[in-house]
Amino acid sequence: MSEQKSLMSLVKDHHKLDEDLFKADGELSAEMEEFLQITEKGLAQKVDSYKMYMDHLEYRSEYFKNLAIQALQYEKSFLNQIKRMKEILRFTMLQMQTNELKGEQYRFALTEPSAKLVIENEELVPVKFTKEEIIFKMDRDAIKAALESGEAVAGAKLETTNQLRQYVNSGNKKKKPKEVKDVTDSAKSE
Repeated sequence: MSEQKSLMSLVKDHHKLDEDLFKADGELSAEMEEFLQITEKGLAQKVDSYKMYMDHLEYRSEYFKNLAIQALQYEKSFLNQIKRMKEILRFTMLQMQTNELKGEQYRFALTEPSAKLVIENEELVPVKFTKEEIIFKMDRDAIKAALESGEAVAGAKLETTNQLRQYVNSGNKKKKPKEVKDVTDSAKSE
């Protein structure tokens, strides 16, 4: 009889794995590998636990991806606010006809005016003011096609791999072929 685990026990296992993975920068320790080992004892439960934990990790991944997006939005907002505040300080100094504003701990000073390049229309700038950049990128599809057709490509090879797919287990029922009724005959007889 296989040992049954409660949902809380599985959740605790997931959190422990999360912590261990985070502390080890994603590397599996011997203890974690042993925990994740699939053996015949409790195989069905282990398979289901794998699926649950993969779903859990996918959720966590999406959660942190969304946090990163939100953090980038905050960063952009904060940097824009800093830029606006600097413009207000600069405008204030120009209006007050001073090149310095002093606080109790900090001061702001305007530098001597300098030239700032502004490109209004890139298409109108003469070619002599451009430079060429060459970017080489691997054409992975062409390499794969060449290898599949038998051509040798130095530095590349094809490997045979299996894809792992997941399905909802609907039991050991064998699918029966669906019966197809020919409705054209019945329509003719009426």
